Amino acid sequence: MIILYLLACACLAMAFVTAVLRNKKSEKWRFITKLIASVLFCVIAFLAVVRREAPMNYRTTLMLTALVLGFVGDVLLGLDAFVQENCQSFLFLVGGLPFFIGHILYIVLLLS
Repeated sequence: MIILYLLACACLAMAFVTAVLRNKKSEKWRFITKLIASVLFCVIAFLAVVRREAPMNYRTTLMLTALVLGFVGDVLLGLDAFVQENCQSFLFLVGGLPFFIGHILYIVLLLS
């Protein structure tokens, strides 16, 4: 259980560093720290599922799917600073779609 708390602290620290780097306009390092924070967030969820005593059910599967979709969306949306301006709107759509679907899954899970 301690490992989950340590990973959560590391995730929060990376999120904070990401915010600081965004303000400093350091896009490369911001993207790297955002990826690290996103990976940590997903790892925490996967470890929590593995540690559960209950078998994996559809709600757990939907939650993990939503996390992965959010991660994919984060990666694609974070690339906007590294592509040409005429590609940014396409990247926004391609990254926004999995991010949006993941959040719809969260809402469905929370309302059910």
